[in-house]
Amino acid sequence: MRLLLLAAGLLLSGCAATHSVAAGDDFAALNDRLAGRDAVLVLTDGTAYDASALRVGPDSTTWIDPATQALLAIPTYAIAEVERRDRQRTLFRGVRVGVISGVAVGGTMGAVAGYSSGGCVIFCGGEPTTGDRLKGAGGFGLAGAAVGLVYGAIFGGAVGLVSDSAERFRFDIAPPRAAERAPTAQGR
Repeated sequence: MRLLLLAAGLLLSGCAATHSVAAGDDFAALNDRLAGRDAVLVLTDGTAYDASALRVGPDSTTWIDPATQALLAIPTYAIAEVERRDRQRTLFRGVRVGVISGVAVGGTMGAVAGYSSGGCVIFCGGEPTTGDRLKGAGGFGLAGAAVGLVYGAIFGGAVGLVSDSAERFRFDIAPPRAAERAPTAQGR
């Protein structure tokens, strides 16, 4: 059981997505991806801010500090990274991976067991025919797939919840020539 959870954890641990943001990019599309989610804003000097209602523009970026409800702004070139977490997305990704693998493994094991037993569970009269074996493979395969679906959804969902669910946006925007250092966030 632990080996199964470890394997599923390794499978889903690489689910973090990293996107690059450059000066000429479509900031409206970026803002659509960030809409409605809290994020962590990391500046080029390493300072991190919790951010909600984040709006990124070509020149400036604004957000609300969830702790103080203050509206903050900073030049966009001072941003190194924005990290957004979405546990719901990775939960469903884990369930999807778990269901697909559970149905495949359970169905295959059930089909092999049903075919080799000829569909006989307790008593059989004589040697099973090819038709009996195929019926057994189909019935046991469906039963195995159903069990695999349930266990796959449960374990896949659990692994999805604990896996890295971050979506990162790395900024590569050069400051204007007059700016020598990254400014700190200023309230409005």
